[in-house]
Amino acid sequence: MDNLGTSAKARPRIARRVVLIALGLVALNLSLGIGCFLSKWIPAGKALLQEELRVREECDALDAQRVYRPIFFEPSDEDNSWEPLSEAIESIGALTKEQLRAFPSFRDEEEGALPPEEVAKVVAKVEADFVVLKSALRRRWVDPFYYFGFGFHLPLPLVEKSIRVCRILADRASALLEEGRPEEAVDRLILAWGMADHLAVKGFLVNELVRITQGEIAASRLNSFLGDARFDSKALARLEGVLSALDRARPDILECFRRDHLLSRQGIISVGEGGDTKLLYPGGKLIGMPHHLFSVRIMAADCLVILADLFRGVETAATLPLRDRLSRLDELEKEALARKNPMVSLLMLDVSRCWRHYAMDGLRMSLARIAVALARHQGDLGAFPASLEELVPKYLPAIPSDEISGSPFGYSVSGDLATVYSWGEDQDDDGGIPVVNESNDDGAVEDGDVVWTVKRIK
Repeated sequence: MDNLGTSAKARPRIARRVVLIALGLVALNLSLGIGCFLSKWIPAGKALLQEELRVREECDALDAQRVYRPIFFEPSDEDNSWEPLSEAIESIGALTKEQLRAFPSFRDEEEGALPPEEVAKVVAKVEADFVVLKSALRRRWVDPFYYFGFGFHLPLPLVEKSIRVCRILADRASALLEEGRPEEAVDRLILAWGMADHLAVKGFLVNELVRITQGEIAASRLNSFLGDARFDSKALARLEGVLSALDRARPDILECFRRDHLLSRQGIISVGEGGDTKLLYPGGKLIGMPHHLFSVRIMAADCLVILADLFRGVETAATLPLRDRLSRLDELEKEALARKNPMVSLLMLDVSRCWRHYAMDGLRMSLARIAVALARHQGDLGAFPASLEELVPKYLPAIPSDEISGSPFGYSVSGDLATVYSWGEDQDDDGGIPVVNESNDDGAVEDGDVVWTVKRIK
């Protein structure tokens, strides 16, 4: 019985010791956790501060830059084109859905067109805005800085509106050609390409988006014009000069990537220092990761390191041939994402896709120049040339190169139809059979060629 009593008295002491040991372990772990957190949190804060100073210097330098662009109208004494350019885009982009029915590209068969008097009012409004747009393109340079708003909010609606403006310009060009005014039709196409050219210097993402403006709208409308004899030799010659100048002055895609990289760093710093996760997910929170100790600051500092590694890799990849470049860029993206930083997932552009589209834009421009030269040759001499080399030097200073396939352009004539084509990404000659999806975004290489045809109607 005495042993039992002693054992019963000892139990509370043992329990207290167990509790004290447990509390001690908890305190030790907590101290280690806090120490571990501070060992990462404090250096992360210092890294963000140092990066902020570098970013400020680079932003000041970028803000002072002037990117000179080709001028296709009488030059203006004014300099920066951005203010009137954005003013015109905003004004036309603000047209209501009802007003947009004045243009064929924005209405379906069920809706039909507006009454003629309403169409006339809308056309008068946009033509006034086109005057402002033209004044912008008469200026010598554009500043390359495309500002973030807060955190990561990039004002992309302006780019979306520019695509709408381009569709309206294409419709107006068609209407003017129908009215027998080819010179004015050319003016509208030049405005579309010039607008895209000035926007494209603003950064990698903007360059990627305006490819829709330049490639899929203006170029396709031009292709339909080449078969119309009302699009005379004078209009074609002027247009070839514009396309040639734009081709020579295409924005440097690596410089565009540098600008986006700088603005991304600026956004990361603002979020890392303020811990404002709402800027990333407007209605929620940024999901932290254990290896960032659920700290936005630590995550932001880690993101800066990852994006810096990505940027260095992109600079190296830019020196490779196109196919190797795209493959390496795809690898770099996967390596960056594998480091499991949520900010990287949000911020990182699809670099390989953007670069591929940039190359496709260059190819489309080259094909457009050759197609215009073929139309001019046929208009002057009544027949297409036997080979593309016959276009040099009267209609082209030299035959453009094909970066996509690395091979000479294919060319054939059948009756009154001329076909010029690139072998495309599969790098084999399919005899001018078009690739099914020229703008394929999944990275798969499709069989077929990238084709332009010219058929002049007398």
